[in-house]
Amino acid sequence: MNATVPASTSASAAAAGSGGRLVARTATGIAIVTGLVVTYFGLNFLLNPHAADGFGIKPWPTGHATGYFDVKGFRDLATGAAVFALLALRQHRALAWIMLFDLLLPLGDMLTVMTHGGTVAFALAVHGSAAALLALGVVLQFVRVRREARAENRPAA
Repeated sequence: MNATVPASTSASAAAAGSGGRLVARTATGIAIVTGLVVTYFGLNFLLNPHAADGFGIKPWPTGHATGYFDVKGFRDLATGAAVFALLALRQHRALAWIMLFDLLLPLGDMLTVMTHGGTVAFALAVHGSAAALLALGVVLQFVRVRREARAENRPAA
């Protein structure tokens, strides 16, 4: 009696060979960091708006304008939840696309800081570096998806 390994299991194992495992772990790690950081920021904007003073824009909204903190907080919580949901469901292709679209967030934040009284250096250091890390995560997620797809299409040995 021959024991066979399901194609999806053998494909994942093949994709995990050599550099595939490092790519997969790094891609997952960056996705986790992205989810954690954006969730932390969301909670900060909702629970303690003054903790968000490090965003890069002065002066901060006051009075009724502080409602924008809630908008940003809920936006960030939704973004973090989407990342974690796709990770939990092992939907790496969808995660790669969501992370690609999420690149608009730090890029938009960077441009907002630069055009609303913040310094270019701060915008690049904080929001630009976040965008760069997220872009790396996107590339690694797509590499992972491509490797896994190639591995699934190989005949079993």
